Amino acid sequence: MKALQPHGVDPNLVGTWQLPLKNSPWVLTINADGTYAFRSDAHDGVQAHAGSFAASNGAWTMKAKTGYAGSGNYLYQAPNIFLATSQLGAVSWLRPVENHVLVVPPAAAAGLPERLQELLGYNIHPPFIGYVDGRHPRKLIDEVEAVVGA
Repeated sequence: MKALQPHGVDPNLVGTWQLPLKNSPWVLTINADGTYAFRSDAHDGVQAHAGSFAASNGAWTMKAKTGYAGSGNYLYQAPNIFLATSQLGAVSWLRPVENHVLVVPPAAAAGLPERLQELLGYNIHPPFIGYVDGRHPRKLIDEVEAVVGA
């Protein structure tokens, strides 16, 4: 029996997903253009990678620029669970509650008082409400300040 070959990206999977681990999550970002980026925030030595991604009709494939390739079946459970199986096993990716709209870019917000930055969305409600791409939005301002201060 021939395995299904996915084409395009299931729109339900587009966005940032987290796999909760003991220390911190693994983070997978799936883009509508058929690309993905993976990183581990768990300080576990797992290398970040990126590449191409396709998912449709319950089948998924990914190919990293490093040469890694994976594939398997998936099930999306609305609104925030992405179950994926592969040759390595099965995982349940969770969609964190995120802050998708930051109207004032980090470079413009960097010079504002901290309280005003918080009111503009550069803050979270613990543990994860308000995250941007799986991270605290304040880190976006910190990165701008590190570049400007360097």
